[in-house]
Formats: sequence, C-alpha cells, structure tokens
Amino acid sequence: MMPRAPALAVPPALPLGAFCAACLIGWAREEWRIRCDDVLAVTAQRSAQIVVPVRDDFDRCVAGAWVPNGRYPRKVWQAADGARVVFTTQEALHEAFRPTPLPSRISGLVCESELPTGPEASAMPVNCLIPSGKAHAIVEDADHDRLLVGVLGGLDGRAGGIVAVTRSAPLREVGRAVLAQGGNFYLDPASDLLGEFGDEGHVLDLIRASDFAPVQRDIPANFLGPDFVRYDPRRHEGVACSASGPLRTIDGEASLAIAFVGVPFSPRALAPSSRYPSSWISLSWGCDWTADRRQVFVAVSTLGQIVTVDRRSGDIVHRSFAGFGVRPVTFDPRRGRLYVGNFLRGDVLALDVATGLVERRWFAGRFVRDIELTPDGTEILVTSNLGIVRIRLDG
Repeated sequence: MMPRAPALAVPPALPLGAFCAACLIGWAREEWRIRCDDVLAVTAQRSAQIVVPVRDDFDRCVAGAWVPNGRYPRKVWQAADGARVVFTTQEALHEAFRPTPLPSRISGLVCESELPTGPEASAMPVNCLIPSGKAHAIVEDADHDRLLVGVLGGLDGRAGGIVAVTRSAPLREVGRAVLAQGGNFYLDPASDLLGEFGDEGHVLDLIRASDFAPVQRDIPANFLGPDFVRYDPRRHEGVACSASGPLRTIDGEASLAIAFVGVPFSPRALAPSSRYPSSWISLSWGCDWTADRRQVFVAVSTLGQIVTVDRRSGDIVHRSFAGFGVRPVTFDPRRGRLYVGNFLRGDVLALDVATGLVERRWFAGRFVRDIELTPDGTEILVTSNLGIVRIRLDG
C-alpha cells in the first residue's frame, strides 16, 4: 500500500492575513470612487440631504455607475447660527488606484461652506485653504475668536501641526505651528496650552495656545492618534478615543480608551486588559461621554460593540452589539441616544443609551468619520466620501 501523503497544514494566520489584505485593497480602491447607488440611497431618504457634496453632478448619477472622487471631509464644525460649516479634508492615499480626471469642488485641506436652507436647495460654493495635505480635528478657540485645525501632513512639505483659521467668514489662515506630528489635540484655555497627540501617538507635544510657542516636547503618551478627543477644560480632564490592542499600551495594559489629566498630562487605561482581556483585540477610534463626564461610550470596531465604561473606575458597565466597523460616536442627552457611524458600510444608527437597541437607521455614504449634533439639536451632520450629509432627527 502506498503511504498516505501527510495532510497539508494551513497556518490559521494565512487565511486571516489574506482576508485582511483583500479588505485593505478594497478600501484603497473604493476611496477614489463614489458609487452612484450610494448617492441615490442617501437622497431617497426623506430625512437626509447631501448639503456639501464633493461633486457638482450628483443629480446625473444613475444606478450601477460610479464616478471619481478627490478630496472628501473628515471632521466638521458648525457655526452657532447653523448657517455655515468649516470642515477638514483628505484625499485617498493609494496612488496606484487614482482615477482621472478628479473633481475639484473641494480643493484644500480646510474648507468652509454655507448650508442650503431647504431640502431642495442647491449646494453652496466651497472655499478652501492650503491645497495639499491631510487635516483632521477642529477645536473652537472662543477666547481668540478662531478655530484650531489639527494637520496630519502637508505643512511646509510633509510636516504636520496646527493651523489657526478665522471662526467667521471669509475663511483665512491666521497662524500655524509646524510640528513633527499632527492630528488630534486638546485645548486648555486657563493654562494657555495645546496638547497635540499626533497620528502616531508615541508622544505628546505641549505648545502655548496664544502664540504657538513650544512648551514641552516628546512627553510619553504611547497610543495611536485618536479620531476624537473629548476634553473638559473646567476640570482639566479628557478622554482620548484610542484603542490599539497590543500595539500601544499604558503601563503594560491594553485598553478601550485613555482617560487623562491635561495639566500636567497624565494618562490611564479605561477597561484595562488585566480586568478585561478582550481589550487586547480591541481597535477603537471613536468615543463620547455623558454631560457629567462619568460614563464613556466607546465604539470598538473589531468587536462591533458599543461599550459603556465608568470613567472613574475604568470598569465596563454595559456592552451592546452595533456591527463590525463602528467608528464615530456622538451622545445626544436630549433624546438619550447614541449616534454611531459604521466606517465602511456607511450606516448611521441611533441607539437607546439604556438598552443599546437600534431606534433609527440611516445611510450616509462610505468612510463615515464624524457625526456632530447641530447647535439647535434638531439634526446631525455626518461626513462621508459623498461630502457632508444632514439628517433630521425628528419627524
């Protein structure tokens, strides 16, 4: 009898690696294009409107087609009267998939636009600054009547930093700090300090808010740059929405988010892995907290969960499943809801805070990075590869 050939052993990491590679290639390709089916899906919703489109010709979209995409929004800030937005942008990174020609409606790193007043109104012109690069967070600095923009790259070559722009129209630059890193940060007005985390997150840079003079560089932080930083300047306390499993740890602990004191900077892990081993496999970029700052709501992308964490003890209070790929989270105290965006699928969910049950669902386009309540609390603004989508919450 012929000896039986030994069975071929396939390492478990091989199919997982192939799956991850396929996902990354798909993401890289999709960033450069817009599916017309997505445009039609958004506009078919009675409560949704693309108020700042990335292209002028969405009205010509037909089912099954796709069109090239250039720059699209990341984070958005809305003026108190609700009439104007300022937003940061990025372009897709993978040049191998770049289509031609690209639309030029959004032509800069930070932009402004008035918003149409009615559901049928046409899109307003967009005014942009700084033609290349990638920008992220926007923080209002009311004491100096300006907005502060975190830049991941594109200042003086490839550097990052912080750019100050006017809070009212017309949008113009009024100052900048060029740093080795850029991205998200917190503002502590009483101490006249800005704490810049950067995208890599190894260190924190402290600079003076009033004139951008360096105060202290390379303070150990050791967590990946968060998409959101929630900060209470009255208490000098914040939460950095960042979890990266074993890639970055605080005192040897993986976590779901990082609570910190801003002045002097001191971080600690929330849901530490010594108590919650699942933190080792958790990736997160989004979170929000309650008005009293006691509870933090974390979107854990790899587990598909919204996890409620007690900020003081670091203990997990509640978990609910919201779908793999969840990223931004915004708390609505008036309605007792969380608005949660799925980064790749483009869904926006309204979850009941107490039960975790889905109350409403909308579609807003792919690569959802930001969800912001409007100043009057009647709508949310969502950024995606389609532009800025406005969703009415009632009626």
